[in-house]
Amino acid sequence: MTTINDINDLARILREKPEWVSTLRNLLLSQELLELPEKFAQFVQTTNDNFQLVNRRLDRLEEDVGVLKEDVAVLKEDMGLVKQDLNQVKENLNRVNGKMDNALGANYEFKIQRNIGSIAGQYLNLRRVRVQQGPRTDRDPRLEELLEQAEDQQLITKEQYLDLQRLDLVFTGRQQDRPGETTVAAEISITIGNNDIERAARRAQALNQALNQEVIPVVIGAHIDEERRQMAQEQAVSIMLEPDTE
Repeated sequence: MTTINDINDLARILREKPEWVSTLRNLLLSQELLELPEKFAQFVQTTNDNFQLVNRRLDRLEEDVGVLKEDVAVLKEDMGLVKQDLNQVKENLNRVNGKMDNALGANYEFKIQRNIGSIAGQYLNLRRVRVQQGPRTDRDPRLEELLEQAEDQQLITKEQYLDLQRLDLVFTGRQQDRPGETTVAAEISITIGNNDIERAARRAQALNQALNQEVIPVVIGAHIDEERRQMAQEQAVSIMLEPDTE
């Protein structure tokens, strides 16, 4: 008969009789605790399986991201080409619009010169209007000679002489209440802007110096806003408004 006096005796007997260990474990532990190692092993296996599944999905995700990056790079390249094409189209449209504006502007200038007699009569009460320089005619030789003499005599500078070459319209006429001819220096633009007003004032002043007579600065156009109207008034530039349609 085996006698157990203390824990040491129990430990010794369990070492001598390992088959008792299982019986004692069943007596001391609940069913849940007994099943815990197996359940933990299952948990570990499941966790490992899930990690492997996640890793595979991450690998696929990396592959998909790589493909997406390539697609984005291709898309960016395509968008760059599209942007270049759009810029080219925009440049072409700007050129077309510029040519159309130039054509419309030239046509408007021709119309103004063709009707300058009635326009000058309406706004300046001028009669016997004669064009000396304009888009439809060469400069009057007499005016050209006077400008050359003015430059030679240093009444105007070389820059002023060249500036007067670009005057849109120079014409003369007679007013009933004034002796002699009245000279008008005009800038023509469908929409009158700051530059038109400044050029008219500057070139009229240069022409005044060259001819040693009063020259009326004028802007002729179809449209002018209130700010430009005020600017013209401040610079003593007359405004003639003529529609841009026949």
